[in-house]
Amino acid sequence: MGKLDEYASPEEFSLALKSLNKEELAKLALYARYRTRGLEKKAGDVMGPESLMSEAVVRTLEGTRKWRKSVDVLMHLTQTMRSISSHWRRALKEGTGPAEAIMERVDFSVFEESEPTNGSPEDRLYILEDLRALKEIFVGQGDVLGVITMMGEGFSKEEICRTLKIQENDFEAVRKRISRGIIKLREQGKLNYE
Repeated sequence: MGKLDEYASPEEFSLALKSLNKEELAKLALYARYRTRGLEKKAGDVMGPESLMSEAVVRTLEGTRKWRKSVDVLMHLTQTMRSISSHWRRALKEGTGPAEAIMERVDFSVFEESEPTNGSPEDRLYILEDLRALKEIFVGQGDVLGVITMMGEGFSKEEICRTLKIQENDFEAVRKRISRGIIKLREQGKLNYE
């Protein structure tokens, strides 16, 4: 078996995921609840069991977490959830918190075309640099770029969903992808605005 054959493609992972039965999915859900105990109280739904399961699946589909074909898919997902939840706990302990908390603190008015009325010029520059870096992560992903742009222009979730013709759960999924982008920028030391 060559190196290219060792890891499953996103399509192979998707098929394996769809083949899981109710009992196996229930085991994953139970493990996710176990790994996120206490996290929801500190960080809300962003660190809940459903978010953890979704994060494990998304990371595997995006290729940031590779599934070795020789490992059972359930084992892969549980190990991925363990890794993610450990990172979340460490982030909370260090006081960095979830990426949504960063997004809530950002004054998106600085992204508008008109001159913002608050914040120093240096702050506006840092935020614009962060926005540019965040958009670079999502080049070619129009749904994400659309949400980032509209959030920056001060649109509400309802207005964004209506304008971009997306469902509320799709909006939330995009917000989570944006959050992972913020985490990635922070881990790379490319985030100016905290």
